[in-house]
Order: sequence, then C-alpha cells, then structure tokens
Amino acid sequence: AWIARHGMNMRHSLAWVASNFREQASRRIEPALPGCGWIQRVEDQPAGLPTHDGSASKPIDWPDASFPLRIAYPMTPIVTAARSALFWSFLPFVAAQGLRLRRIAPRLAGAAGESIGRVGSGRVLRLLAIGDSIIAGVGAATLDRALVGCTARALADTMDVAVEWEAHGRSGATSAQVLTDLVPTIDPRPADAIVVSVGVNDVTALSTLRAWRSNLLALVAALHRHSPGAVIVVAGLPPLRLFPLIPEPLRRLIGLRGETLDAVSRELLRAHPGVFHVTVKFDMREGSFCPDGFHPSEQSYIEFGQAMAASIAANLPRQ
Repeated sequence: AWIARHGMNMRHSLAWVASNFREQASRRIEPALPGCGWIQRVEDQPAGLPTHDGSASKPIDWPDASFPLRIAYPMTPIVTAARSALFWSFLPFVAAQGLRLRRIAPRLAGAAGESIGRVGSGRVLRLLAIGDSIIAGVGAATLDRALVGCTARALADTMDVAVEWEAHGRSGATSAQVLTDLVPTIDPRPADAIVVSVGVNDVTALSTLRAWRSNLLALVAALHRHSPGAVIVVAGLPPLRLFPLIPEPLRRLIGLRGETLDAVSRELLRAHPGVFHVTVKFDMREGSFCPDGFHPSEQSYIEFGQAMAASIAANLPRQ
C-alpha cells in the first residue's frame, strides 16, 4: 500500500531504504566490529559476465549509482528484526521473478575427480570440507582445483606439511541437509581442520533466522564432536547483491537477506572457541565467476582457498 501511494516501484523503494540507512549511519560513526568496516565501496566492476538467462556475455546491470555502498554495522536484535521485516515485506513483489530465475538458471555439475586427495610432504594434516555446491566444486573442472583442493595446497605451502583432504559437498544443500545427510558420511577419523560452506541455499530456500541459527549451531556441534581438536572455519556468505545471474530487483533483496544471515552467523560463531568465520570478499572483475554467473571461477577458488588456509594456519596449534 505504501508503494502504491507513493508511486514507487520495487527498485526505487529499496534504493530509498538504503539511502536512509546510509543517512542514519553517517550520524553516528562508531568503532567498527573486528574485521568489519562501516562502509565498503564496491569498485572495479567488470564490463561483462554471463547474464542471468544464460546467454552470451554482455554488459551487466550492476547496482546503479544510487546504491554504491554496502553498509556494515553491528547486527543488534533491532537491526536484525528490521532487516528481516524488510525482506519478508518486499518478498511478494519479486516472487514471480524468483520463480522464473529458478526455472531458467543454468545448473552446472559438481567438479569431477576423487573426493579425497593428498598434496605436499612432511607431517600429515587432515582437512575435511563439508557443505554446499562450493564444496562440491561447481565452477571448477576437478575437486583439486575447487575450494577444498586450493585450501589444501595453500595450507601445504604455508605450513610445509602434507595435507590429506576429503570433500563432502552437495549442490543445493541447506545447512539442515548438510547436517542430516552429509555429516553421517564423513570419515570417522578426526580431522585437524574443517572447512564449512553453507548459507546461500538457506537464503534461496527462505529459511527463517531461527532455523538458520539452530542448524548452524547444530552443524558446528556435530563437527566438534567428530573432531574435538579441529579448527573449524566457516565461510561467510558471498555478496549476493553483486551476482550477475540474479536480476534486479531480486538481486538487492536476496543480497540484503544474505548479508543478514552472514552477520548473524558471524556474531553466533564468535562465542565458540575454535570456530572462525571467514568473510568472503570478491574482487569484482571479469573472470570472477564461472559461466553460470553464480559460482566462483577456478581463479576465484584459488583466492578463496588462500583465505580459508590463512585462517586455519593462524589458529591451528603449531607442532
């Protein structure tokens, strides 16, 4: 009713809300949370990547100049509730667009190759990777060139060790499905480090914040029981508001929800020793995504793996 009275479409409404958030943030500049700036400018956007309908590359409809900033601020219960209310309120206006995207979006297979491997030499370190399509390696030719393999290589180089890795990933898996379907399949031998990727499918499956918190905590608890001494690194949700596959205005709404779930998980995991949230940052340039416009390219997997390995190496006890 508010949109009808003011004659504004969905895109302009979200831009209006974002500008008001920026105005409020500018009035009270306070210290940022660790590892989180108040404002991060989106720069170096590529000229062309695959489009949401799977056609040939062409210039992308990136977020316009009215929305060039990503606001990051403490995710208090009030802010979380406000963002959640905003998401659910606007969702009906983009439901048809979401259903169409689900129907036409290209679906790439997971990476080929064995789900176990070894790299490097020296003392053996066991690495377990579990989660969604990122762990399944969508966007890479083989798993050793996907996140698990890239993380293993970076760890082997950084710590001068041999890394034995195994991957348990499934495209489209939510945090609940990873917990119930994939955790029981992992090798009973304890791991030294565990890489977790979940969350994007919880956004697209419209999971509630309560379910997201509950499932993430249960997943971390199950992995801790399996490997009590392991360092667990959880990949943050990527900036969905920049994904070329997702059309506007759905992109902005999904991006808002992704940022909310990511902030909730960051705060949630901070209270658990041995569990670390790793923020996913994309250097937005041509070649950042694989041909589906949604998953990382092999080059992005290398950078992604280096970030995960750095967090593991920084928190893994030296022997």
